Amino acid sequence: MPRSRETTPSTPEASKEEKLIMLEKLESAIADIESTRTKYAEAVAGKDTDKQTTHRAEYRKLLTRAKKLQRTLEGKHGPEPITAAWKHNDESGKEIAEEITLDVETSLDTYTEFYTKHSIELPPDFRERIAELWDAHRAEIVEAIESRGYNDLVLVPGGLTSAKLHTPMTEGYVETYRSPNFESGGSFSGVKEDTTKTHLRLLHRAHNLSDHPVLKETRGKKNDSYGAEGGMTLADYLIYQRQYFEATGKHLDVSSWTWLPGSKSGSQIVGARWGPDGGRLYVGAGDPGGADDGSGCRLSRSFSSK
Repeated sequence: MPRSRETTPSTPEASKEEKLIMLEKLESAIADIESTRTKYAEAVAGKDTDKQTTHRAEYRKLLTRAKKLQRTLEGKHGPEPITAAWKHNDESGKEIAEEITLDVETSLDTYTEFYTKHSIELPPDFRERIAELWDAHRAEIVEAIESRGYNDLVLVPGGLTSAKLHTPMTEGYVETYRSPNFESGGSFSGVKEDTTKTHLRLLHRAHNLSDHPVLKETRGKKNDSYGAEGGMTLADYLIYQRQYFEATGKHLDVSSWTWLPGSKSGSQIVGARWGPDGGRLYVGAGDPGGADDGSGCRLSRSFSSK
């Protein structure tokens, strides 16, 4: 069972002098947050996308710092980052040990800001549920990083279906291409996927499948052959595709389709990509057991609330 936040060990209580110093730092951080928010609003008004990206990143750092200071003042312990080594061979066969750190608190700030920006309401205990999942599954997360090189997170509240997400996650794009197979399964409103539970998903931050050795190996395999790691849903993909674009200015999967075996359209497995014609998302569906040389799968590991 996930460990409750009340039973999480507290940090040693700070002295009166230490608390005063931390309070001054917290007040300074809050002032910096307000200043950065103002700069971001000015960048939005001026349509300066480079400054928007810079100020968003700075805002997240300041917010994380302020929250850590607040917890320390209150004697509370937050979710700690996880660091693990992923060992793999490069193209020449040489073994490489890559240290990967995932900081769920920073990701919580990122996704809280992201959902707020897109007018998606979060449950009041969203942060607490994700923190509990993080603490409860630390050993499994370490193992997943070590075995597969997962280096990013998507954090998702329960109840966000593909039908609910499609419009906000494609705002400003050309209308989404829907293949005939996907349309015959009911389009977005007909997608069958488990979206009821709040969850965190480990995945690979890679522009295309060919950019990460683990994802590259999935190409050409049957769309129903990826096992437990092939559970990526269209709903999560819509979120991650948009978040990746807003953070990098690039779209995922411009060079190939990726299967999303966690979602079905009728009896078929859903697939998606950024369209080769530019400007819009492509969504399709194929019979189980289907495969082609260019398509692959965005493998992932999901941990959900009870």
